[in-house]
Amino acid sequence: VIRSDSVRSMERTCTIYASDLKNDIDSVDNILQFILSNDANIQQLSHNSETDRYFASINLKQLIQAIVSNNRVVDMVLVSNNANQMNLSLGNGRLTYGQRTTIQQYISSLGEQEISQRSQWHMETLEKDSYLVKEFYYEGSSISAWIHLDTLLSEFQNTNDETYYQYGIEDPNKNLWSNGSLFGSEISFSKYRQVQVS
Repeated sequence: VIRSDSVRSMERTCTIYASDLKNDIDSVDNILQFILSNDANIQQLSHNSETDRYFASINLKQLIQAIVSNNRVVDMVLVSNNANQMNLSLGNGRLTYGQRTTIQQYISSLGEQEISQRSQWHMETLEKDSYLVKEFYYEGSSISAWIHLDTLLSEFQNTNDETYYQYGIEDPNKNLWSNGSLFGSEISFSKYRQVQVS
């Protein structure tokens, strides 16, 4: 009886968390759309004039700083222009310098077509860190939002009873992610409560 009450309680917690997570991800989508709507500054990042690029980057930095500082889940927003070797990244301070550098190098290695095909939320693992990511390519620049898996699962750090449950995020490909790794297909899903991200 106590165990079934515990299971029901964890399922209710997971339902609430899934709703909160959806709202958080929707707010990050809004951040990306807001940045994309500021197309004059994004276009200027590709200009030949170094002065135009400088002022565009300052304007974008101020814009992104204002909206990212009010968001509790996004770990980093990156605007990158490979042609001018410019990376503008802002976050909440949870990612280390090494993590931010790895993300910037990864984005710089992608081409326009690769980024264009990634305009839906998906999971990326870079080195040992897993992130929920959404990327756009617009006017010569890539715009992306990065959320570390630990940030997504942080709500359960104090409520997770590791003796019975492990929480994870299920991606659109039905892969279950938890604590920076991908669970294999041998996992017994009856023991796991899932939050779906689409």
